[in-house]
Amino acid sequence: MSLLAIITGILTLANYAFLTGQIYPVFVGVFLQAILTIVTFMTALAYRGRRQRRDYVHGGYKIFTLRFGIIMVSCLGNLAVLIVILLNLFGRLNHF
Repeated sequence: MSLLAIITGILTLANYAFLTGQIYPVFVGVFLQAILTIVTFMTALAYRGRRQRRDYVHGGYKIFTLRFGIIMVSCLGNLAVLIVILLNLFGRLNHF
């Protein structure tokens, strides 16, 4: 699952680079980014491993495991790029 999250993160960066380089229209980029975001959220929901572990120092609170942390960072990154693309599409952000 974490490998799929890494792959969708790389594809998200490629999608953003293609949009800023105007390789294809924004509508295509929104569609691809929506699919990538949905796939990443599905990996987060389908993840069956340990999600938290105790911290290294005191053991008083819990932190994400490395694999689940990778999935969560990918989810947040995909969602952030989708929001930026949608803001650009609706004219609120004039970046590309």
